[in-house]
Amino acid sequence: MKILMIVIVALLSFPVFAHTPFAQLSSDIDQVPLNPPNNRVKMEMVDGLHQVGITQFPKHTEVKIKRRGLYMIIAAPQTTTGMGCLNLWFQINGSDVDNSNVRVCQTHASDTDVIVSQGALCLKKHDVLTLGMSGIGIQSTKPPEEPLIPSIIFTMFHIGKCK
Repeated sequence: MKILMIVIVALLSFPVFAHTPFAQLSSDIDQVPLNPPNNRVKMEMVDGLHQVGITQFPKHTEVKIKRRGLYMIIAAPQTTTGMGCLNLWFQINGSDVDNSNVRVCQTHASDTDVIVSQGALCLKKHDVLTLGMSGIGIQSTKPPEEPLIPSIIFTMFHIGKCK
């Protein structure tokens, strides 16, 4: 996952991508779904942002599209320690995006895992993207003398025009 983020940041550094809308968000908050089915993910740390808007709410983050187009979207949460399943999916304007849900199930109390949901979506100006989740929740971890493992890493970038 770290290599993927380095590649994305490197690509966005080239002049051809200088005007490309993108967002790189993450969270150091442990998040447990408490109100199904309306659980949304909070991404309060802005690691990079260009021509994409964000609105922070107490319990979730909305990503607002400023430029119409085809976007590559990647969301990678780390599950909480414990037994059970975590589901994560994309939502556009409050509606679930078909075929975007991913699930990981853990069978041991000490397990954690990272899952990846990704997709290319045609988004219109003023669309609002959120992440829904259900199940055991997500957590951040801070290993000694290493960078934070965020509870979620979210990346999106414009890759072209919509048909």
